[in-house]
Amino acid sequence: VLTLIRLSAPVKCFRNLSRPYGFLSRCFRAKSCSWPWQVSLHLSSHFCGGSLVNDQWVLTAAHCVGGLAGIPSLVTVYLGRQSQEGSNPNEVVRKVVQITSHPNYSFPNNDIALLKMSEPVNFTSYISPVCLGASSSSFYSGDPSWVTGWGNIGFNDPLPSPGNLLEVEADIVGNGQCSCDYSELGDLINDNMICAGFREGGKGPCFGDSGGPLVTKQGDRWIQAGIVSFTVDCAKSYFPSGYARVSQYESWINSVINTNQPGFITFTSNRTNSDLNVSCTTSNLTTHPPTTTTEAQRECLDLIDFVIKQKNLPLLGLPPYCGGGVSVLH
Repeated sequence: VLTLIRLSAPVKCFRNLSRPYGFLSRCFRAKSCSWPWQVSLHLSSHFCGGSLVNDQWVLTAAHCVGGLAGIPSLVTVYLGRQSQEGSNPNEVVRKVVQITSHPNYSFPNNDIALLKMSEPVNFTSYISPVCLGASSSSFYSGDPSWVTGWGNIGFNDPLPSPGNLLEVEADIVGNGQCSCDYSELGDLINDNMICAGFREGGKGPCFGDSGGPLVTKQGDRWIQAGIVSFTVDCAKSYFPSGYARVSQYESWINSVINTNQPGFITFTSNRTNSDLNVSCTTSNLTTHPPTTTTEAQRECLDLIDFVIKQKNLPLLGLPPYCGGGVSVLH
């Protein structure tokens, strides 16, 4: 049963009765029109993903657009795009005219931003908005979800030609277990985040997937649960990827988009809340093998850390791979 947040208001987001095609592999091409809310953000080329939430607004990660608020027209939005090369007959292109990042953004916390396009788009089978998780949503460990994007397929492995949109399944990981997994990196995980992945690793978002949607399905509705934010070594085992938790930001999103607001739906998990039984003790604390970090990797990580701390600098031109640390998935 779907519970709507706004009474008597139609839910203006994508309805699809079919299951996604090719959902089992990170390196599986997504079927055309399977993910009609997915957008590609470009400067000179693709640098981040995003999701269409109504006819003129796109949701993405704040770290994707750091330093660009004053020059939004540098960002181009490609909607209905299937591949980064060749023909995209269903594609629509828009310039960005406004960038609004969360006022309390400090990577990786509150890693969420909204982009207003130069003019509205018409909805088609290839361009449609996604539903957003409402503030009353509950996502528990084991809930199946999917991530899409045009990012790398490995640390040093760029998306192969012709650059087709890829998809991967990633089960939700409760914040309790996720906090244990990341404990050696400090108190990184909080309620503004949601985690997803597999214990064995190997499948998940990578560089270039940032800002893209983590979605799950309830009935015939696709609901966005998260925004791709960070990972360790691109889906390292026992390190689920981190996402901005969309349901935490319903009020903020509606304060920015005050007309034709996105469709919010309460996602209700049919699983039990395993976080109630999680405690980061030696019995369930994840122990990670030591990582040997080269001097070049240390310099790379120092550069990322420096850019993150400079709130007015765009995250542009970062090295494609550092390894051995929490990475911005730009």
